[in-house]
Amino acid sequence: YQRRVHGVGNSAGAAIKGLLQLKDELKPEDLVVLIFHDSGTRYLGKMFNDDWMISKGYMTPKPIKNAKDLLERCPKKLITVREDQTFGEACELLRQHKFNQLPVVNIGGAIVGTVLDSAVCHMLMKDPTSTQHKVSVGMQKQLVFVKLDTSIEEVAKLLTEHSAVLCIDVTAVTRIITKADIIQAISYSNQ
Repeated sequence: YQRRVHGVGNSAGAAIKGLLQLKDELKPEDLVVLIFHDSGTRYLGKMFNDDWMISKGYMTPKPIKNAKDLLERCPKKLITVREDQTFGEACELLRQHKFNQLPVVNIGGAIVGTVLDSAVCHMLMKDPTSTQHKVSVGMQKQLVFVKLDTSIEEVAKLLTEHSAVLCIDVTAVTRIITKADIIQAISYSNQ
């Protein structure tokens, strides 16, 4: 037999329940076709949304044990600035995304450092024309990488010494973990 499953709405549950009630009466040669007329798109913000399901008590949040769990809970794209860009461009990215730091990448895309808003602010107070300086002249040290199985306690400990940590997720994409991510994830778990 062939089975195809797509996103479906609530009425699909009633159809499945009806089929399950009839299963003992069906013979191997019987053909059953279920048609789900509702794609379920109206429910994306509700029953297909873990946050909503948790807030209504239908689900329990998965405990956060390691960096992998944290990345799953706080999905976000890594925004970077190139080392050959100016501090003015870095400031715009910081403002636009409401970040307090940005990883710095070289021309090949490798992470080579970080720009902190506090350092940029200090530099601009000393010399307002420093917005034209290249990021490479004032970036801070490179961020630390952690593995997916690094415990949440170890990640939190590293964040007392570093502004953020980086982790390569299961899709081989580099992601950033900040103190704000840990706070958000823990408060989410305690809802």
